[in-house]
Amino acid sequence: MKTKILSIFAALAVALSLSSCHEKEDIHPANEGVGTVSMRSMAVEVNNAEKVISRAEVDLSGFNVQIFNAEGTKVKEWKYADMPEIFSLPVGDYHVHVYSHEVKKAAWEEPYFVGDKDFSIVKDEITEIGVVTCKLANIKVSIRYSDELRKYMGDDCKVNVRVNDEGTLEYLPAETRSGYFAAVDGSTTLVAEFNGSVGGYQETLRHTASDLEPGQHRIITFKLKSSKPEVDENGNIIIDGIGLDVDVVDEDLNGNINWSEPNLDDKDRPGQEDPKDPDDPDKPDVPGDETKITITSDDVDFDAVNDIKDKVIVKIDAEYGIEHLQVTISSDNADFVASVSDLLPMSFDLAYPGDNAANFESIGFPTGSNVIGSTHIDFDISQFVPLLGSFPGTHHFQISVTDAKNKQLVKTLTFKS
Repeated sequence: MKTKILSIFAALAVALSLSSCHEKEDIHPANEGVGTVSMRSMAVEVNNAEKVISRAEVDLSGFNVQIFNAEGTKVKEWKYADMPEIFSLPVGDYHVHVYSHEVKKAAWEEPYFVGDKDFSIVKDEITEIGVVTCKLANIKVSIRYSDELRKYMGDDCKVNVRVNDEGTLEYLPAETRSGYFAAVDGSTTLVAEFNGSVGGYQETLRHTASDLEPGQHRIITFKLKSSKPEVDENGNIIIDGIGLDVDVVDEDLNGNINWSEPNLDDKDRPGQEDPKDPDDPDKPDVPGDETKITITSDDVDFDAVNDIKDKVIVKIDAEYGIEHLQVTISSDNADFVASVSDLLPMSFDLAYPGDNAANFESIGFPTGSNVIGSTHIDFDISQFVPLLGSFPGTHHFQISVTDAKNKQLVKTLTFKS
């Protein structure tokens, strides 16, 4: 362990010497009222509901990154791949806006992701951007057919989907892709119309929805009204036994499944309810459920400023399993921030460590499958904390735990060196 700590100290020393090679106006702004922004720790996560995708799993190079000031004026803009590590801005409030591409009215398999985060610039200090989470900002539509209906569908069958009177896609029976439609302010309508021969008879069925929101996934399934239609001796459906119906599931891709819509055809649909406890749908979530997650330590005090110690183990318990273990490191020592940023991001999710997994594991941090689903973790930061002693100042180690029920608990360890 001592050898590993010494090697990390050596790496930090090299990083510190490299950081001094930056131009002085970038690290230590000479102009009054100017601060520094470090993008080296900035990570973009793409949330598609199934999981949060790290930058190691999705190509972010073409994502657009924009910086706006408090007045809404764009002051910086790059592609993610061309983003600088460090730059200066006047003191003030800003926000970063990240988006995947220019959204189309309708397109196959082109989800449009958007994320924003506010930050402030303080004179002669380095501001770390941290993690920006991008969420689906258009409407996903999938068309499906029941197995029974497929038996009787003719080659001329198709479904035309129109969203907000602007985007249109035609779904043929063999189509397995999902369509993505632009979400238009003030317009929230969807029409899915089935046309074609079923059992030798021409059929048309229109499904409409008028409560669309960005981030929704409408899964529309066409089916026969009767799962066992009446057929004649030649295997043809008798006309009185034919008829189409539709089932719709609306999944919020920035959250959970909202509701099922059985047999809705131009009828009023139920309104959205507040999220319920999935174990008891009649019982709403109540304050206090956050106690299902605990973050404790026998070695340090979360409510005090701690001295640097050789042993620090944080005990994390989550009754419903850990989904995310987000760690954010900050410090008032600019040299420390610059040095660590050259080695590791200052904000990261150990559940989805991406390319940094080996680096985290080398200093004893759990990653990936050792985090996801775990109900107890001994988060040993003993190899990291002694490094703080070489950089005088106050250092913060924020730990955020999110469980499988989307409950979150955040605690911060503070060290003084």
